[in-house]
Amino acid sequence: MGNKLISMAGIAIFSLFAASCTIIPSAGPYSRSFAEKAYDHVKPTSAPVDASEAPLDYVLVDVDRKVVNILARKPNRPFDGRFSGNRNPADIRIGIGDTVRVTIFEAGSGGLFVPTGVTLSAGNFVTVPDQQVDRRGRIKVPYAGLIRVVNRRPTEVQQTIEEKLKNRAIEPQVVVTLPERKSNLITVLGDVNESGRFNVTLGGDRVLDAIGYAKGAKFQDYETLVTLQRGKRKATVRLSSLTKNPRNDIYLFPRDVVYVKRDQRFFKILGAAGLNGEIAFDREKLTLADALSKGGGLLDERADPHTVVIYRREPRKTLKEMGARTPEQYANMVPTIYRINLRNPGGFFLAQHFDVRGDDLIYVSNAPIVEWLKVLSVINAHTATVISGRGALNAVEATQP
Repeated sequence: MGNKLISMAGIAIFSLFAASCTIIPSAGPYSRSFAEKAYDHVKPTSAPVDASEAPLDYVLVDVDRKVVNILARKPNRPFDGRFSGNRNPADIRIGIGDTVRVTIFEAGSGGLFVPTGVTLSAGNFVTVPDQQVDRRGRIKVPYAGLIRVVNRRPTEVQQTIEEKLKNRAIEPQVVVTLPERKSNLITVLGDVNESGRFNVTLGGDRVLDAIGYAKGAKFQDYETLVTLQRGKRKATVRLSSLTKNPRNDIYLFPRDVVYVKRDQRFFKILGAAGLNGEIAFDREKLTLADALSKGGGLLDERADPHTVVIYRREPRKTLKEMGARTPEQYANMVPTIYRINLRNPGGFFLAQHFDVRGDDLIYVSNAPIVEWLKVLSVINAHTATVISGRGALNAVEATQP
């Protein structure tokens, strides 16, 4: 009976060895499984390319200097590159709804606006009551009639009025001002302290000026997105990048809309790291080295430094630039796993230049020996059970006559 019990235990232990890859607990995929299941594998440029990968639904990219350089090539001037004609202040013109003030000067009394012997002011001038530009884009000036002002500069309107009055007034000179403008507004909305509509000044206003008019953003610059919409064109940049790159702080045009939105970014870290969970960005840019540090580093007794991976979706164009074949079922964004080898001392330099993005998932694999140690712990538990059973059996047999 004892031999039978031992034989059954031996069969159970052998079964555990055979099935250890599936029944032993693990925090995630094994190191070897990444390459086995990838649709394509982009290897370091110094290594030969193996084209025999099994086609599945993600691409595995081994991180090297070329990969880091490709990922680092991002447009750093989205506003300046997206919108044209922003190198100079907006050309402010009069629009429907604006309030126009016309002041007329004459060289002396006895003219059209200044009676003989009367000095209304040191400059002999009169001011026409403020008028709002009508729906036809006109205002009315005494003795000059209806003047079309819409889509014209104040200086152009001045010249027109002077031309109409030159044969009636004494050397007339005209000043046109806009005490209230409703057609040359910019709108600032979203996570600002005081959203609203603001006039574009003649000297020109930039994106940061507009945010300043709205009393500033509510949240930290590294977790705030600024979107500029001009007609059908739109571009977005992080506020921290906007302040660091002056070329993004472009001049605004009338009817531009600036939308400020909080965008708090997180990454997740799992596996053989000191801290597993979701961690918030605390600055504009985080590298993989920063992220691993925030995650408590690699656990010395568990981690496989050879396999630290980052899950994300990457544009097909970027992957093709790296030399990858991409699954046809993905129109643009392709599931991608980046793998970096931190057992190689140079891997830490790459980790310092590999930028982590919001929603990235970082996974640190267990070392292969850890899985075997788990198997051995199960074997030891079963062996102890067998030995204990054998001892009990011997005790029973000893009591029999």
